[in-house]
Amino acid sequence: MPNPSFPRRFVFASAAALLLASACASSDDPFLGEEERIRFVVGRGCGSSTAIAVGATASVRLESATEDALPGELGVVSENPSIITARMGLEPATVDLSAHKSGESRIEITSEGDAYDAIVFSAQPALTVSRVTEPRVFAGGAVDVVVNDVMGKCGDGECKLLGEGFLDWRAEPPDLASFVLDFQGVATFRAKAPGTVTLLGREPVTSSDLVTEAVQIVPAASATKIQALLMGRNFDPEKPSSVIGLPGSIPRPDAFSLTVIVDVTEGGTIQVSRRDVVWRVQGEEIVLEAPTGDNRDPLATHFLTSGTGKVTLVADIEMLGMEQAFELDLLP
Repeated sequence: MPNPSFPRRFVFASAAALLLASACASSDDPFLGEEERIRFVVGRGCGSSTAIAVGATASVRLESATEDALPGELGVVSENPSIITARMGLEPATVDLSAHKSGESRIEITSEGDAYDAIVFSAQPALTVSRVTEPRVFAGGAVDVVVNDVMGKCGDGECKLLGEGFLDWRAEPPDLASFVLDFQGVATFRAKAPGTVTLLGREPVTSSDLVTEAVQIVPAASATKIQALLMGRNFDPEKPSSVIGLPGSIPRPDAFSLTVIVDVTEGGTIQVSRRDVVWRVQGEEIVLEAPTGDNRDPLATHFLTSGTGKVTLVADIEMLGMEQAFELDLLP
């Protein structure tokens, strides 16, 4: 069971994220091309459409809709590049789209210069966005706004829009925080000084703020104790995930993530961005830090396991001048 001193909202949010990931991981909505040769796979989850938020970029994955593999030397052409521009992505069989103004454009996929398949994408202004951010952060720390669903008006109703990177981000007052980067649906700010800062994201067509988030910035000297929460994950979907507080023991999972939570003198806790935590592994080399993983989970650092036994995980948070060692026993 999770350590009762951890925020219950984190445990529930983490569990919900796992459930949503498993429910939507294979349900990216594929749209069949006009010639029924290509499936255009769009979106990051359930309920995607072929509408892109104006000002946004979106990546579309191409899959063969027939028994044959996709042909070689793929290219892409947009019939209305003033509305939507298109280019082949860096990843194989992907197309990057950028929406510039409202309207539609037929996106044609070519093979060795000849037309192969096509689909129509539209561009619409975003009306609302759902997002998540931490309510408190330490001065000097990173604070992230994770944009989840972007909604617009398609026809007579509301629809989910594709794309990211279309909001103009700023912090008010600017002396308390600065905008750093908007990448893969996550806007990162750096907190500068104690106080209450408002993080805002402005839509380019209507110039309205679709994101307004107040964040309390706490002095680094308020930190008193570092805690760590471990979420074990297995590659086999039939095996359950588990959550424990460290130090502790757990049947060895295939992988796990660690999130750092710090107690503060003012009361409550603050979850620290993984950008501000450096982990060291001491002991048997049965745990290895993995690549970044999902950028949309800015709190968790990911690890892979290669065996059972005891290991020490050390969290170093330079901005707080603190580090803490945690013992972990990976059971057979």
